Amino acid sequence: MPKMWGYGGVIAPDAIRSSELDSIVDDLLHSAPLRLSIRPNPLLADTWRKSVAGRMIPTPRVYIC
Repeated sequence: MPKMWGYGGVIAPDAIRSSELDSIVDDLLHSAPLRLSIRPNPLLADTWRKSVAGRMIPTPRVYIC
């Protein structure tokens, strides 16, 4: 995704819970994509890292302007 797109996120009335994020990751992987790019908010990096552990390979990205 272009770096100027910024971050997206889960639309929820409150902060996302780990169990909800686990369900989202399950759904994303259900279609067995060849490649999947997710750019979560960096403030939620630990939550995402726990949910994808063993199921996806995270690749940190750093853009220099």
